[in-house]
Amino acid sequence: VDQHALAKRYQLDVNYRSSAAMLTALNTFFAQSGLFGEKGGVQYQPVSSGRGEAWRLVEPDADRKPVELIELQEGHADEVRMHFTECLADEIGDLLDDHQPRQIVEHEMVRPLSASDIAILVRSRSMMPIISRALDKKGIPTSFYKRTGLYR
Repeated sequence: VDQHALAKRYQLDVNYRSSAAMLTALNTFFAQSGLFGEKGGVQYQPVSSGRGEAWRLVEPDADRKPVELIELQEGHADEVRMHFTECLADEIGDLLDDHQPRQIVEHEMVRPLSASDIAILVRSRSMMPIISRALDKKGIPTSFYKRTGLYR
């Protein structure tokens, strides 16, 4: 973009969908990961929360971190996808567990966390049926937004 005189750069540096704690964790990870920079010529730009502390998840487990990284073992692509979707469904199931209820604090109003508070972004539409099946097995309701060409 910088190489073209008529190109204008737009920075999307505010996120209104994620908690401040999650964005802080992701900013720290990506700044230190080496995934951006020298090789690809893309620099990671930290993102701030447009919600600030006005919206947050209250965890019964104070030691639980806002982001959990899962290292997938090498193997056949289908096996890796299946393991990933099972881990994802387990994590969402844990978040929605009635025995350890999580709460959302939004502008000083408190309400229980629900499935509709959770979004899963995928790189490819082909992942959605696999993820939906894993969530269905756990009894977690899903809704699939099917708009095509969103990023074209």
